[in-house]
Amino acid sequence: MPSAKKTTSQELKALKLENARLKSQLDSLQTKKTQGNRWRTALIILLAGVAGAIFISANLLFWTARTLVETDRYIEATKSLIQKPAVQKAIADRTTERIFSQIDTEQLLEESLPPRVKFAAPTLSQQIENFTNNKAREITASEKFQTVWVNANANAHKRLIEGLRDYKGDGTINISDVYNRLTDRLKDTKLSFLQNVTLPSSIGSIKVLDAPWLKQAHWLVVNLQTLRIVTIGLFFVLTALIIAVARKRRMMIIRLGVFYAVLMFATLVSVRIARAVAVAQVDPKYQQAATEAYQAILNPFVVQTATLMTLGIVIALIAWLVGPSKLAQKIKRPFIELFEGKIHTALFGKKENGYTKWVRANKATLQAVAASLAFISLLFVSISIANIFWILIALLVAVSIIEVSAAKR
Repeated sequence: MPSAKKTTSQELKALKLENARLKSQLDSLQTKKTQGNRWRTALIILLAGVAGAIFISANLLFWTARTLVETDRYIEATKSLIQKPAVQKAIADRTTERIFSQIDTEQLLEESLPPRVKFAAPTLSQQIENFTNNKAREITASEKFQTVWVNANANAHKRLIEGLRDYKGDGTINISDVYNRLTDRLKDTKLSFLQNVTLPSSIGSIKVLDAPWLKQAHWLVVNLQTLRIVTIGLFFVLTALIIAVARKRRMMIIRLGVFYAVLMFATLVSVRIARAVAVAQVDPKYQQAATEAYQAILNPFVVQTATLMTLGIVIALIAWLVGPSKLAQKIKRPFIELFEGKIHTALFGKKENGYTKWVRANKATLQAVAASLAFISLLFVSISIANIFWILIALLVAVSIIEVSAAKR
């Protein structure tokens, strides 16, 4: 009997030691898991911050590359500007001011009028200025002037971009640079012989403009398309990496969608603040025209940003709908019954075949490929509401085909 008690006591002691050992191992595993989760969370936050910064930059570069650098799109965005009454008035008023700042009509009238009527010089001067301003407003409102303005704007923009693209200087412009640019335009004319004339170094080396930004502008114009593709591609890679690292990937997609949407909303707010600050620096007489100009130039960027914000919300909503929540299941049930039930049976019958079974086995992969192709297509189209709409429709059709083709559970 004592021997049995001793054996029981030893077994109990061994069990306690084993329990302590197992508890120590469990604590160690939990500590490692906690540390791993902390590193995972820190990595996700870091990657999301970088991806967010790149997303903002890619949005700006995409708009710059397509709207500010491409002459056709720049004119498309700004050609309606000259039709704005406030802009027409600003051009006419500014032109009138410049003319009469160079000509003292009052003094000329005083010198020309007889002594008896010299007192009328100020009134006549004001009437001449008003008459000139009215005529200037009529001219700026005419269709012919608007056509000339658009064409001149297009030519000026084209020359600017070509000049920046071809620039090979060190950030300064001298007489020789100006002369070469002017004579380039004489090609195929009777004055083409001037292209072979070299200015004396004492004259040609005279500095006209010191503009260090020209080198950066040249580099940006030359590499803008590459930068656009690289930033967008890098954004997609980082986003995919964040989702791959996360434990709950569907939840991470929801969070990223909301995060990117918030960034685009913040961008829209920043644009409004920047516009208000810029317009406030303009002479009050021309602030309405300046506002119209900013709106015309920035409108494509605003539309693009708003579209991306909507896309982020849509992605988050779709990720939520495919989840297990009761509300999502309730919303999905009619569609599941339609796609996997009635339509699937009508197309494939009651017996499943190799194709339907294969689609069922690879359903998640096929849907991920469809979503990836939809995102990649954004690299090759302009970001607009219409294009995003058709991409989403194409994605919806692809997902519907996959749902219909998949074998029943």
